Amino acid sequence: MNPVSSWLVWSRGILLIWLLAGAAPVQWTFREAFDAAWSLYPDRPGIEAQRVAALARARTARGFFPNAPTVTGTYFDDHAIGSNQGYTTYQGELSTPIWLPGEGTATERVANADARTFVAQSANAQLTVAAAVLDAAVVATQAQQELIIANRKLRFARRVAAEVGHAARVGELSGTDLDAVQAELDSAVMSQSNAAAGATNAIAALAVLTGSPEIPILEAFSELQPAPAGVDRSAGQEDPRILVMERRLETAREQLRLVRASPMADPDVGFDGIREKQFGSPWDTRVGVVIRVPLPSPAINRSRLALAQSAVTVAEGELLRVHREVELGMVQTEISLRAARTAQASAIHLASDLNRRAGSMERAWLVGETTLIEFLRARQAAFDADRQGASAGVSAHAAVLRAALATGMVPP
Repeated sequence: MNPVSSWLVWSRGILLIWLLAGAAPVQWTFREAFDAAWSLYPDRPGIEAQRVAALARARTARGFFPNAPTVTGTYFDDHAIGSNQGYTTYQGELSTPIWLPGEGTATERVANADARTFVAQSANAQLTVAAAVLDAAVVATQAQQELIIANRKLRFARRVAAEVGHAARVGELSGTDLDAVQAELDSAVMSQSNAAAGATNAIAALAVLTGSPEIPILEAFSELQPAPAGVDRSAGQEDPRILVMERRLETAREQLRLVRASPMADPDVGFDGIREKQFGSPWDTRVGVVIRVPLPSPAINRSRLALAQSAVTVAEGELLRVHREVELGMVQTEISLRAARTAQASAIHLASDLNRRAGSMERAWLVGETTLIEFLRARQAAFDADRQGASAGVSAHAAVLRAALATGMVPP
């Protein structure tokens, strides 16, 4: 079992123990959650391995020869088939390919551009992981808030049911009120059960990413970094998605230079030796130089150039597309940030107003100035407002984090 699989099995075991124990999750910072998720990201080792391989290709391109030398040996005689005069020839050759002018430098530039591309891909992958952790953390936090409110609602329903049940037994309330409060209790039990299941599922999904059931504290970053009025669009030029496309364009352009620098296959140079065994031959041993120069093919070169040029054109188009996507994402993030802040403020006021109203309705019900149904409706509206307020608060804190991610930065 590889280390990542072992870690996942271990973390799931911890999660199971935590769930069975019914413990409240320990919270940590968003950066801690991201670091844990990045350490478990399956593609991270592959990206690093590709970068190392590209650097190795660059080092190879600095060598004197583009490939390994070749040794060739041949043997001829006329004993079995031929004149049978005792003629024997041994021939050996040692040759190596050599760079065309500028080809080695162009090859090294392509490899270095590849390495820079993988560095940018790593940064982009980190941004993707951070966004996934944020989404999972938002769902888990909202699920926890739902569970808290559902528990409050259940405690309220049990308290009112006990009071109404006692009053019904002594004849102070009708059976209709008892049925209404029992329905409220049944609804609260069902809501609490659903909220508990939702929280468990949300935390489990987060644990798959980070290896831990801990929920990051989303408001920690926004408290240290107050919500900005908007998104810094100038930072978009350093967005990892743009950097990846820029590095790919750079690689395509370097590949085009390499194609132009190598219009034919690499030539070979080497030494050739011949040893002949024939009675009375005065030239039985000879040594020479071998040079092989493959001739360029205009048809093949036109195709290679066309492919390399088309790769540059495609990379330029992809870069323009990503620029537009990043710009649009920043606009949308800025709009969402402002909307989240407005919604949070409104939700806080609404929850405060409805909770005060629910308190007044409860006092009125206790003294007989309003019906139980009206009181229950007022309290249900207050619970709904609390739920909306909690959700708006989570969304507002998440919007600050998303604003940071929109500029290509993983929050510290």
